[in-house]
Amino acid sequence: INGVGQKLVQLSEPRSFSYHFKVLDTEEENAFALPGGYIYITRGLLTYLNSEAQLAGILGHEIGHAASRHAAEMLTKSLGYQFLTLGALAAGATGGGNAGNLAIVISAMSQQILLGYGRENELQADELGMLYAVKAGYGPKGIVEFMRTLKKKEKLKAIEYHAFMASHPDTTVRVMKLEDMAESYESRQGNYKTRSKEFKDQLNGLTYGPKWDDKKIRIVIAHKGETLRDIAEKTMGNPVKAWNLALLNGLREDSPLEEGQLIKTIADTN
Repeated sequence: INGVGQKLVQLSEPRSFSYHFKVLDTEEENAFALPGGYIYITRGLLTYLNSEAQLAGILGHEIGHAASRHAAEMLTKSLGYQFLTLGALAAGATGGGNAGNLAIVISAMSQQILLGYGRENELQADELGMLYAVKAGYGPKGIVEFMRTLKKKEKLKAIEYHAFMASHPDTTVRVMKLEDMAESYESRQGNYKTRSKEFKDQLNGLTYGPKWDDKKIRIVIAHKGETLRDIAEKTMGNPVKAWNLALLNGLREDSPLEEGQLIKTIADTN
């Protein structure tokens, strides 16, 4: 995560502070930027990513917020004096290793950020995020593919990722704008990387859902003629759970699988 993030940071402007990338160990699907270059992505969101290009799109989006100081502006307006107090707590937490203070800061600030930065700021972060990802050589459609996955998931349950909430109910329009941007980049340069295999290898064994549920992400190889229903029955004991695998892998339930294709599934740790 840090390697991809730092690669994108080198291509962002302005760089008036150092960036720090952290994974939060929670099943919630979210990513956000706190003032001062602290960017967080949750374990839950990582499980729905399928390539390094998608990760670059998400981190680039958050770097865009940080570089444009969207979080600082919003938190100052909404929290006022409390924001200064939280800033002092954050300094103490990062300097002295006080995990309790850091948890208070993240909780208080993230509650505001979850409300979204506003439509215009999200659109600006979309543009910057895709620009940074493309400059780093990643395919511009990474973020588009991921937003489509969230769009499908939105129909099943509430999405907490601020980039989605802030644009609601215009999510479809926003995804269309991202698609137009991606096509524009691809028309000028087509040699982009996605690094899907490398990324999925890193996800293998990642905790899925609540920790008490004792489930992990497992990467399996599709055999010739196999379907998501076949893999769901073989690895999860129920072919109906193919819809879950479709969401995890950014596919349709009836998507044809290529022989040797890496598929994320869910397995018990026992």
